Amino acid sequence: MGAEDARTTGARLGTKVKVSRWKSHPNYRWRVSYIEGGKYRQKGFKTEKLAVEWAKKRGQESVEFGSSTNLTVAERSAVIDSREKLERIGLSLPEAIDFAVRYHERSATSTSVKNLIAEVLQTRANVGLSDSHLDGLTKRLGRFEKMFGNESVAHIEKSQVEKWLHGLAKDFHPRTVNHHRTALVLALNEAIEWGYIDKNPALRVKPMKVVEADTEVLTVAQAIDLLEKADQAIRPAFAIGLFAGIRDAEIKKLDWSDIDFETCTIHVRGINAKSAKNRHVEMSDNLRKWIQPLAKKSGPVWPRNGRALHDQAKLKSGFSNPETLSKKQKEERDDWQRWPNNGLRHSYASYHLAFHQDAARLALNMGHQDASQIFAHYRALVTQKAAVSYWGILPAPASS
Repeated sequence: MGAEDARTTGARLGTKVKVSRWKSHPNYRWRVSYIEGGKYRQKGFKTEKLAVEWAKKRGQESVEFGSSTNLTVAERSAVIDSREKLERIGLSLPEAIDFAVRYHERSATSTSVKNLIAEVLQTRANVGLSDSHLDGLTKRLGRFEKMFGNESVAHIEKSQVEKWLHGLAKDFHPRTVNHHRTALVLALNEAIEWGYIDKNPALRVKPMKVVEADTEVLTVAQAIDLLEKADQAIRPAFAIGLFAGIRDAEIKKLDWSDIDFETCTIHVRGINAKSAKNRHVEMSDNLRKWIQPLAKKSGPVWPRNGRALHDQAKLKSGFSNPETLSKKQKEERDDWQRWPNNGLRHSYASYHLAFHQDAARLALNMGHQDASQIFAHYRALVTQKAAVSYWGILPAPASS
């Protein structure tokens, strides 16, 4: 294309575009003259190069849209600018328009994150899932709702989910962050099922890498100290965790009527169990001696202020997460220890296996389907000598 052709574009199509100097304009030195909607129009440019480039694009638009188009100059300019941006990401203009239309159509039929979470929780409550399951789901999804509650579910993107999860990693263990991801995947899968979105952005975010740490247990001395310093009301819960391995969530639902001192068994009802299955856990002799003097015919084993008493006992025994300690507590002692993850249950399993050497029996008590988890997590964590001492932990004789 010659210089004159470059300056006069689209003449043969009936949409002549001409580049010329603009001597009288205070800001522009070049102008492009063209016909739009049957009217003569002109657009100013500071350099000849910019004017020629725009004239070429205007001519190309004439070819694509035809000379009878009703597009305004602003609309044509937007098309040209948008097409350049879309070409950089490999997307055509029709594809972009189709995406935008579907995006807004989906938004119109979607719902807010807040409403979705409420629906998810209600659906799970309706099918009878346990309170502990619902509590965990509520906490995890609640953290997402706090950030994105008012946004449309249709507008949630992978980058937002990723940023949220990485933010949680500052305060939580990678495994806990992955639990949050799982909860969100569940909720957004429901959103797909209910027609709110087409794809689940949380699935595109990779789970965090979890490096398995050694299972932590309490020493015999720590177990004794914990039981002795625990308030009488919460002491049975500690003893049942240490010597029967029942989960905290299950102990909180345990009733004194579920404890049979004649058969020396504790009945964990399916409705309260993580596995949703009934099981009977054998009571060791020392467990019976710890809890029988404090037993009732019926009523909850876990006291009304159980959480406060539970935390109080751990603090008295020197257990605390460093970030939760006050300045005064840090000054009182410098040997604070972090509370082991599932410390009571893991201690029970480790000492039971070392003492009885019976993985199948232990798996049955803990509610596992088989002994594979027992060997994977609890084998050779404590010595048999320590286990003998552990199962010999007894309450102090009552004073006369």
